[in-house]
Amino acid sequence: MSQIKETPKQKNNNIRNLTLVILALLIVMMAVLVFIMPMFGFEPLERPIGYVKSLFGSSQEAAGDATANFEQTEQRYLSQIEQYENQLNEAEVELAQSSAEIDRLTQDIVRLNNQIDNLRDEAEEGSDVQESVLSLAKTYTEMSAVNAAAILANVSDSLAISILREIKESERGAILSAMDPELAARYTEQLAN
Repeated sequence: MSQIKETPKQKNNNIRNLTLVILALLIVMMAVLVFIMPMFGFEPLERPIGYVKSLFGSSQEAAGDATANFEQTEQRYLSQIEQYENQLNEAEVELAQSSAEIDRLTQDIVRLNNQIDNLRDEAEEGSDVQESVLSLAKTYTEMSAVNAAAILANVSDSLAISILREIKESERGAILSAMDPELAARYTEQLAN
């Protein structure tokens, strides 16, 4: 079976989510220790609080400090949770933007691949035409100049010029001299360009 690899973003999200769950559990445990257990007569923090009170001298001072310290810690954790939620929301927005950009680039790639395929098809067609012109040029060199001139006079100018370009100069001269002078002049001008 193939394994699904996590991206760095997915790993960071997983770590962030796990951290948030652990923080939430710690907050719940602290609430149970401080508020719920004393309701049932259990004082799990009595000894530690007593120790803290003895360090500070006054029991009320120690209790106030412990409560204030707990509240500060709770506020700090809540603030961190809010920061993590904001970061998570920002990451979701970035992910949506990146996804849209990937979709746009994918469409561009498909469009460009289609253009490449069309250009390849055109190039192959052009290659086929060039092969046909070479074959025709060979055929015209094998016949008499008079016959070749008569046939070339009846094809399109562009095809006639393409064929004449592929024929050797001496044979081309013989074919042009066998043509009507006006047509031979027009072909000569086009061959010069």
